[in-house]
Amino acid sequence: MTSIYSQCEFDEYTDWSNENITMTVGEGALPFGIIIDCIAVSNQDCPTGTGVITIDWSLEDPLNDPLPSGPLDFFVFTLYDNITNVSVASSAFIQFPTESGTVTLNAAPGDYYIEFTELLGITPSTLEYNQVLTIADEGNVEVEEVSHNIISPACPGFPGSIEVIVTGGSATPDYYIEVAGGGGQLPNAPTQNDADDVYNNVNFPPGSTDPNDYLITFTVGDNNIENGCSETFQVQFTPPDIEETEITITHETCPGEGDGSFEVTFDNDDGLVHIFQLYNVDDSDPLNISAILSDIEPFVGAGAGSVLFSEPISAVFNGEGEPDGRPFAMTGGYTALIGSCIYFEIANDPPYDGINEPQPLLLYTLEEPVIDLNDVTLTQPFCFEQNGPPNTADPFNPSADPFNAGDDDAGGIISFPISSLSGTENLNAVFGLDYGPE
Repeated sequence: MTSIYSQCEFDEYTDWSNENITMTVGEGALPFGIIIDCIAVSNQDCPTGTGVITIDWSLEDPLNDPLPSGPLDFFVFTLYDNITNVSVASSAFIQFPTESGTVTLNAAPGDYYIEFTELLGITPSTLEYNQVLTIADEGNVEVEEVSHNIISPACPGFPGSIEVIVTGGSATPDYYIEVAGGGGQLPNAPTQNDADDVYNNVNFPPGSTDPNDYLITFTVGDNNIENGCSETFQVQFTPPDIEETEITITHETCPGEGDGSFEVTFDNDDGLVHIFQLYNVDDSDPLNISAILSDIEPFVGAGAGSVLFSEPISAVFNGEGEPDGRPFAMTGGYTALIGSCIYFEIANDPPYDGINEPQPLLLYTLEEPVIDLNDVTLTQPFCFEQNGPPNTADPFNPSADPFNAGDDDAGGIISFPISSLSGTENLNAVFGLDYGPE
């Protein structure tokens, strides 16, 4: 007879620690004792699941009274229906030199008792735990997703969101949602629970537009149910579009003209409010470059649009683009349904290394060209029969009248080499042209 019992460690199960356990040895039993360290009962949480009886056992004196070690000595825990005495579950075979272990037996709601039996030994023996163990039905139902609404991320690096309408669970459910996917387990905002719906943000790998990273697995369940009754489903979010913009630079035609501009065009169906900011870059001290916000241009509405930073309307311009280029920085972004997104960030965070930070935008002033008259060649017009009004009878032999207003071929030429022009030094930087001397 064994009546040794210790505190049950399975906190999630029904605790039998205050019960008196009596094991009786059948006829012909070998002299070894079994200590039942713990018997724990877990009720049936869900209709599709079972209850669980967990048994922690050990030999009372494994050194002096071990399990029989015959080649045919096998042992097993068996769960019997208390009314029909029919076996409903059995453990795996236990054999010498095992001294302790944990056995898990699954069964539907009902009343049961347990036997520890030697199966094939020459001297059979049975230890019977004679207390009835009851598995109850908790009365829960499966948690099911009724419907869900999602909002896909508006731009790379931003979260999406999901709201799930659920039903089922316990009598007073405390619903939760678990999120997995997106190229691996991702951190997500804690579940918010509002009556019959759960919702939270869903993060995605930064910078990715791969649809596989936006296929997310969700599990909804009830915190009041320890095992099962949950449902798992997948949702395909739409990867965000990378919105494109175009910046057109109009350089100053001449010093002081004040006709330079930056125009930003875009076509974005997701954007609701678009904000573009122009910065004046002060690089007079190469060791202390600064970008100072000087002008903001907003645009409200989705679809195609444009904003214009122009002289002299924009405060950042001073009417001088400067022959060798005046530097500017610019940022652009928009607000969508979830969060704000970035179009671009150009040179707004000096210093510039040419790799991680784009170089500033440059506004040039096209200098007025000056001609060196010493390089000009004049070819005087011919003053004979090539001059004169048209001869309708003979078009190739005009009348010899150099003073007639109908002269059709003066024949005079003024020519000079491009190299005689000055003030063209920045044309190559602006247009990629080279008007230098050969």
